[in-house]
Amino acid sequence: SDPLNPPRSPPPPAHPIWSDPVHRRLLLDVISIADHETSRPGAPRLAPDAAAAVAAAVAAYVSGKLARDLEAFARHAKRRVVAPEDVMLVARHNEDVEGR
Repeated sequence: SDPLNPPRSPPPPAHPIWSDPVHRRLLLDVISIADHETSRPGAPRLAPDAAAAVAAAVAAYVSGKLARDLEAFARHAKRRVVAPEDVMLVARHNEDVEGR
């Protein structure tokens, strides 16, 4: 255990993101990913409130723009179910995701 970077704890249960089980799981995943990505000594840590903000932003993106884009690609292909190729098409239109 690094005394300069103690293990992060999730936001307190009173935080609004804890009220929904899906958002709660997303928050815990954001914390887990951040812990993994910042595991090297001296790496900056993600504060609990920042983790909650990241989780809220991801949830808003997924339920908003991403959902609309996936629906549009599936509809264009005359399908009622979003397929992996729809996800790949959305990723191709997002330069931050492209090539990963």
